[in-house]
Amino acid sequence: MISGLENLGNTCYINSVLQLLMQCSSFIDIFKETEKINPKGSSPIIQNFIDFIQKYETQKIVSPVEIQKILNAKQALFAPFQQYDAHESLIQLLDILGEETEKMWKQNTNKSFFQYRYYTHFHNLSRSND
Repeated sequence: MISGLENLGNTCYINSVLQLLMQCSSFIDIFKETEKINPKGSSPIIQNFIDFIQKYETQKIVSPVEIQKILNAKQALFAPFQQYDAHESLIQLLDILGEETEKMWKQNTNKSFFQYRYYTHFHNLSRSND
């Protein structure tokens, strides 16, 4: 089934990233296998990603709200109704998923799947106290 992604208000940057990642079947299979082995036993962040995958594969229109929760899990960098670059959201999402998988499985999905590890730092310029 081909799923469409709902725009929650300038979330096209997330939707572009998700369409790309959902075509990386080997990467997605890592998370689907985890769900089979340990259903609902993942961290909340990993579980949000698995829930999104399941909805994407079974529903015609999917909301990326789970992914927004993941992107804002550590810092509220991606405020609602704002424009952002797709590559920033991709890097942030992969960083968060990599850190979570390393905590849970002692293996970073970024390092094992993409064969490298990268480090990023985002800073929200619109916040005056940072």
